[in-house]
Amino acid sequence: EFMVWRKQTSLRETIALPGGPIEVRVTLLDDFASLGWAAWGTCDHSHTGGWTTDDGIMVVAPSWKLGSEDYRVSLLAHEAQHFIDYRLYPKLSSPDLEYRAKLVELALADETQAHLLDKFSTEADRDRTLPHQFASYWVIERLRSRLGGEQWRSFPRSVVRHAALAELAAHDGALDAIGSASVQTALPD
Repeated sequence: EFMVWRKQTSLRETIALPGGPIEVRVTLLDDFASLGWAAWGTCDHSHTGGWTTDDGIMVVAPSWKLGSEDYRVSLLAHEAQHFIDYRLYPKLSSPDLEYRAKLVELALADETQAHLLDKFSTEADRDRTLPHQFASYWVIERLRSRLGGEQWRSFPRSVVRHAALAELAAHDGALDAIGSASVQTALPD
């Protein structure tokens, strides 16, 4: 990706995760000369909103309403889960990383949970070469299994939250059973 920005501000943030809060450096990037190839190819309709590094989380600030649930959950908590998982499971595949981060989003979301479920359902694809879509496929499949077929959309947020947390714990167990230092995936093809 070729992103170029002129301003950045770093701060320490405490981010709530299901496994407990973590403190991480968040760097807000702004005043972009280029939002990257994805933005160029889509006339700025779609581009990266943020990513995780060894040092913390990089945020494309113009992409987010800072302080909103969407920002706190779908960017900060999502990326913070990656930050933790890179350390716990250093060889974990991108689909598993995304799967775990999406479960965290559903576990923490309140007002945006229904939107996230719709988004994950729409983008779901059982193609491992597409990490986000593959993760969404398994999130939706596992929630359907836990919550009973197609009725899962009508459950209260607290029920979906509990199912997402249970699925995250099950994934933790599967990864740890394989071995945290060497595990690459616990998701079926």
